[in-house]
Amino acid sequence: MRQLSFIFVFLLCLAFGLFSIRNSAPVAIELFPGLEIEAPLSVQLLFSLGFGAILSWLIGLWGGVQNLFNRFKNARELKKRDQQIEALEAELSRLRFELEQKKQLPAGAEPATVKELPLAPVDEIHDAEFETESSPPSQESEVSSSP
Repeated sequence: MRQLSFIFVFLLCLAFGLFSIRNSAPVAIELFPGLEIEAPLSVQLLFSLGFGAILSWLIGLWGGVQNLFNRFKNARELKKRDQQIEALEAELSRLRFELEQKKQLPAGAEPATVKELPLAPVDEIHDAEFETESSPPSQESEVSSSP
């Protein structure tokens, strides 16, 4: 595509060059009422081609800016959808876990959720740990550990 573009521009410049060699006579162009410019036709064509090239470049630049804004918008939407996917995956894993819990329960039993489980105060747990560490080992454990 790049080579085709180069060939097209080369042929256009060649045609312009040949045209300007043949038409070097001064020509008057009236831009506005009362404003008239007299210059060789080749110079006037050069200015009009340059103006057209600049105008097409600006239009292309505007399209590029719009494309850039669309990319940022799409990136934001993609990030938002990724967050939604993560939330839905977390919910799916939670629901799968609950389903597995229900499958393991005997028939007619209600599954206990985390909110329904009674929690012991931290002081009672702390005291229970010290009681088991400070109490002497029972004789049953000594008997069972001997061969």
